[in-house]
Amino acid sequence: MVLAEIGWKNRNPILNLVKFTWFRLFQKMGKDIIEERLEDIVLIQSAGNYIEVFYRKNGFNRRQLIRQTLSAVEALLESFPEIIKCHRCCLVNSIHVLRLTGASPSYLLEMDGLDFQVPVARHKAAELRKQFGKKIVRLKHI
Repeated sequence: MVLAEIGWKNRNPILNLVKFTWFRLFQKMGKDIIEERLEDIVLIQSAGNYIEVFYRKNGFNRRQLIRQTLSAVEALLESFPEIIKCHRCCLVNSIHVLRLTGASPSYLLEMDGLDFQVPVARHKAAELRKQFGKKIVRLKHI
């Protein structure tokens, strides 16, 4: 069984000023599977009964496959407004969105550090257009 939690880690124990929110998934026996700053998470994508977590670490893009459902992680992250469910299969971190591309009904998000585009559900398109208004790039249909 895989469990998850969000917690604070103090990155400056002497001054006690700088804190980051950490995203941690762990097994029931206590073994960590992934522990990264929430700010470094780029995308969490569903892959059946697994999720793929795309994140940045030491300037490199990483990907990790974890046995966990997207709905469980979504419930864990619902109190963080920067994490957006843009499609039934994807949670994105809005700070890593480069631009919203495409035209109705097929919008896509371009994310920092990913070599593929993330789909946007039709019912989320208006909300994301409003949020990323200046980051929109319109593509002409050929």
